[in-house]
Amino acid sequence: MTASDVSTIMCSPNYEASVDVYARKCAGVAQWHSGLHHDWQPAIGGERCLIWARDRAVSMRRLGLLAHRDRSWMLASIDQLVDDCSLGGQCAVEFKTCQIAGLEHQ
Repeated sequence: MTASDVSTIMCSPNYEASVDVYARKCAGVAQWHSGLHHDWQPAIGGERCLIWARDRAVSMRRLGLLAHRDRSWMLASIDQLVDDCSLGGQCAVEFKTCQIAGLEHQ
């Protein structure tokens, strides 16, 4: 779960989930059903990375798997690597969404 998913889970009107931001920024995309967040994640991950990079005017490249320098058994899957991070140097970008079965907004 990421911070952008908390707003959806808590039914906050002030913030959008990442999939809703994607839908709003991409013309012609149908409104999302809340149960589809998880189902659409693999299909739109790359597009969300492109939108994120465009909004921040940075270049990114696909990474896939990252290993700890000294402990090669410690692995993490990462969506993209930003070469010119605003913090200086490189930084990783990982987009996550979550689905909670049975959650209904009252």
